[in-house]
Amino acid sequence: MVFSIIKGSKERAELDTREAFNLWDVLKSDYDTVYRLKIYQNDTHDKDLGVLIKRILVLLEGNIKNMEKQLTSYSIPAPNRNRAAVNFPRNSQVISDEMVAADMFTFLQESIEHTMRGFRTSVTSDSLREYFKDLSVKKIELADKMVHYLKFKGWIETPPLFNHTPGEVNEKISTVEISNLFDHLTFRYDNINTSEIIRNFAYDGDFKTLLNMGIRTLSKQARILEKELEYFGVTLPKRPGKVTVFPDNTEILHDDHMFRTLIIGMYGATVLHIMPIKECTFNDRIRRIFINFLIGEIDMLDNMLKLGKVKGWFHKMPMYQT
Repeated sequence: MVFSIIKGSKERAELDTREAFNLWDVLKSDYDTVYRLKIYQNDTHDKDLGVLIKRILVLLEGNIKNMEKQLTSYSIPAPNRNRAAVNFPRNSQVISDEMVAADMFTFLQESIEHTMRGFRTSVTSDSLREYFKDLSVKKIELADKMVHYLKFKGWIETPPLFNHTPGEVNEKISTVEISNLFDHLTFRYDNINTSEIIRNFAYDGDFKTLLNMGIRTLSKQARILEKELEYFGVTLPKRPGKVTVFPDNTEILHDDHMFRTLIIGMYGATVLHIMPIKECTFNDRIRRIFINFLIGEIDMLDNMLKLGKVKGWFHKMPMYQT
């Protein structure tokens, strides 16, 4: 099976042009974030906020050292660093802890998007993709802690609430959280349907195995979303019919083409999964569901990328360094 092939394969020290940019771009983003956080660190009064800033700085500064080493090993010119000194005359009445905390949350969101893009577009180097994968999860968890902190301090506004929950339900939920639950359910319905169609045309056994794994995961997640929407009194969308028709001629669609089409959809899914982390700030339980979905999507996409690489189904990217 494909997993034994992947485990036993030896990766050559190669880097393609997209991966070279990913390293440079994420490093530049982290340089800027660290610079801003060190400026804000001088104006922080709240002890808990100071602890959060230090935690984020430890993560980012460790990441910066790692990526600087990688840029050196591949002879990639590094972006300019920011000024070493960040102390300057300031007015602590203008720069409040609340403003600093809100900006930190924005920086983290942007940083997650940069790192996630690095993960999903790093195909040639398995080790680089694994690095971006682990870093993405760490940043996602930090962003979740940031939301808890902002709520504890009362520094995050309450969005419009959904006012049509059943009378026996005491749990509150915002309109955007209901929208995300609904959108993600319909998205999974469509993806289950698409995956079932592709599976009926697929020839490669390893590809079928991953498709079956994906269908099971999507179906499990769909049941979770259905349960939540029903709990909050939302009418569920129609489910697509099961794909029961098997084509007489499966040669009209090729595995590599279907694989790449599916991968494009999974790239879009990672973007869709990031949105609830930014938007679902009212109901912590619902946000946790979406975080778990995103981490699961990252693992599934990683397996798909490994499969496509082993099978030779990716178009060869221009190389930066071999």
